[in-house]
Amino acid sequence: MDFNKIQANAGEPGAMPQQAPADWDPQAPMPPMPPPPSEGQFPNGTAPQYGTAPQYGNAPQYGFAPYGQAPGPYGYDPYGQFPQFPATMPGSVRAAQVISFIFGGLGLALTVLAGVIAGAGAAGAMCFGYLFPMILGVVALGFRNGSGGTRTTALALASIEMVIGLGGVGAKQPPGLLGLIASLVIVILLAQSGSAAWFKRPR
Repeated sequence: MDFNKIQANAGEPGAMPQQAPADWDPQAPMPPMPPPPSEGQFPNGTAPQYGTAPQYGNAPQYGFAPYGQAPGPYGYDPYGQFPQFPATMPGSVRAAQVISFIFGGLGLALTVLAGVIAGAGAAGAMCFGYLFPMILGVVALGFRNGSGGTRTTALALASIEMVIGLGGVGAKQPPGLLGLIASLVIVILLAQSGSAAWFKRPR
């Protein structure tokens, strides 16, 4: 109870005089302050500093992957928040593009050579065997900026060429075994998850 305030208010007009409690002694000494807690009462033997909140355990860390580290497989984020896409063309897409260029360029060169040497009939037969690889070589030009439709078209052309190559092996017609193997490799490369993520990336 603040007796100084009581005495100050007592001088105001209309204020009722108030008396201190009978057991209050203004000459009595102040009670002693409690001793500070010892270090053994705190974890790790250290008392918390004034103005700082106590720490309990290790707080879980949330957020993104540390700078300079890969966020995870293509198309996924380790925290399940945002999908991640490759920033550069994956090796599988690059390999499929190179094989498509070589396969299509070889078919074009053989078609022209057959026409020069054996006439239009031989050139037509050669062109039929390498028609889809030549189209695939043109489609492969769009692998860098192409969308999912580019990948689907390339897979369809390579699959058709696999069938033609398989038939050419039995009939001993071009492209034969070369067309079968090259088309199979292109299908395997473009079917990988990294290749799919490249063509699905936002533009």
